[in-house]
Amino acid sequence: MNKLFVKLKKMMTPAKNTPTTSSNTDSTPSNQEEHTRDIHAQRLGFCSYEELNNFQNDIIGNEDLLEQPVNVDLGDINNRLSFLGESAVSEFYRLKKYADYFTHADILRLEAMEKSHAFSQRHGNKIKEIDWSQLETTNLNPKEFYILQPEEILFLWYIYNHKISTENMNIPGYWTHEYNLNYQEIFEKFFKMGYLRWGDLKDSINTYTIKQIKHYTALKGLSSSGKKIDLINRILDHSPENEIVDFFKNKTFQSTPQGVQIVLDNEHIVYFHQRKNYFNIPIKYVYKKHCQSPQLSKYELAIHIMDIEAEKHLNNKCYGLYRNTLYCKSIIYKDAEDLLSQLCFLFKVCYIDRCGFSNLGIEDNTINRLNKNLINEIKLNPYINSNTQIDIWEIYTKSINELPIKSKHLSLNDVFDSIMFEEQGGDFNAGI
Repeated sequence: MNKLFVKLKKMMTPAKNTPTTSSNTDSTPSNQEEHTRDIHAQRLGFCSYEELNNFQNDIIGNEDLLEQPVNVDLGDINNRLSFLGESAVSEFYRLKKYADYFTHADILRLEAMEKSHAFSQRHGNKIKEIDWSQLETTNLNPKEFYILQPEEILFLWYIYNHKISTENMNIPGYWTHEYNLNYQEIFEKFFKMGYLRWGDLKDSINTYTIKQIKHYTALKGLSSSGKKIDLINRILDHSPENEIVDFFKNKTFQSTPQGVQIVLDNEHIVYFHQRKNYFNIPIKYVYKKHCQSPQLSKYELAIHIMDIEAEKHLNNKCYGLYRNTLYCKSIIYKDAEDLLSQLCFLFKVCYIDRCGFSNLGIEDNTINRLNKNLINEIKLNPYINSNTQIDIWEIYTKSINELPIKSKHLSLNDVFDSIMFEEQGGDFNAGI
């Protein structure tokens, strides 16, 4: 049992990685394109998962309309904003670009804020509606059988990894708008299956402040001296359990060996969740691929999935997206502590960047930039510092020769010299 919890603790700490901007290497965006993308991102940040496609369609193909004035009633705008609260009013006018009139972008932003407010309320209401008295710690009824969905397994991991209690449900909104969890059902399922149980009284009291705990000791005529742990032990030693429960109503949760094991058995789901900002792969898809190849470790499965993505982008000649899958593979190899393979894929990514391969399936010399963060990752790789330059050249050439795309304008030496120039502190981009 102790070994299980040690493994789980390691899983809960995501591997560190230097953030690197994953460009699609299409083109250098204009100011208008950047503004469109900013508006798009702000709006999507406020949205529900189900409506992302609709919101994208509002903007894509209509970018020129964003800056156009729109005829609206100022009173109506302010009434809508007042319903959202003072902070929303301040935020709206802070982001408003033109003082004299409203634009389509302003209206889109207001609609996004309204949807954000609505879904925030929906999320809060779903949590408030949980009836904790319905939870039981009994074992699963033999006549009942529950299959945990990938998002439920991930939520179980989240509960284990965060300080969640009945009066402090620190659950981000994406569990509602992206996974659409029914919290009442899922907690009941966890308890019935023996994956979760109530914490003990000591844990419950510990969620309160010293001031609140001392208030209880004063009410019960107990000494208020000592540290927090002393106060808690004193209460447990000298107060009836029913009186403690009546006062300290906040309940905590405890993991169980069965629950820890189910999380460990599905560590691939947790891994893709921790790396979602890079991988952008739905966990249902990850779960499906794991069921098809259960013998693969989480890292082997991740490489397998990225190979599938890479082949798809390569066939479509979307070389920018293909490049991004190669960068994801460098992250996976680093997480797996295979630093030689990490270096190989960093070289491949730098080659594609330097040659300017784009999602249009061509080499574009207007975007042949080297990413500074990638160069920093190469610098930190121990093979760069420990091997001779000849060895590095061999690693580099072997890596690039594995690529299915080659530059028509640059030799292997040209790209290698650019990378090494940057690695040694130069700035290749400054000369472009």
